[in-house]
Amino acid sequence: MPVARNQPSPSIHLVLLFLVVLLPLDARSGQGDWEGQGKGAVHIAPRETHIEVFMDLEGADRREIWSQYTRSLLDLFPTLEVDYDAWIVGMIGREAYHRRMQAIQHLKPQVPKEYREEIEGMASQLSGGLVNVPGDGKLSLDELYFINLYVDVLMSGACSALSVYGPASATEK
Repeated sequence: MPVARNQPSPSIHLVLLFLVVLLPLDARSGQGDWEGQGKGAVHIAPRETHIEVFMDLEGADRREIWSQYTRSLLDLFPTLEVDYDAWIVGMIGREAYHRRMQAIQHLKPQVPKEYREEIEGMASQLSGGLVNVPGDGKLSLDELYFINLYVDVLMSGACSALSVYGPASATEK
């Protein structure tokens, strides 16, 4: 099904709007109803109104955590790359695509190192590698940068995140 210009696909909409709950894994150990998927320090559980994402960030390698996160998302949403690729082409069109990918080259050095590590960890699980091809059903590193920077800068209200630390958490950690 083609994606209409400026209209995200259903799975994009889910991913853009999901609620992220970042807690140490030991904070969820008492939750008997936990049913999710994921490996290592990342676990994802679809809920009726949101998707819970638990990440154990303590002593974690930033690239590896975000690599695990993306692998779990791809397991949950098998068409994620195809949908996001179609969303990009729908948002900017094929003619502007290459100009935007060139602009990303100038923006990447300005992105904080930690954020670059996270994006590169995510990209390690995607099939597009370093090749930018609009509409190929794959996401490249530059396309992932575009998605993240576009959402961060122009759609700042699109995602919600909640993270609790210290006395606000169940374990006070």
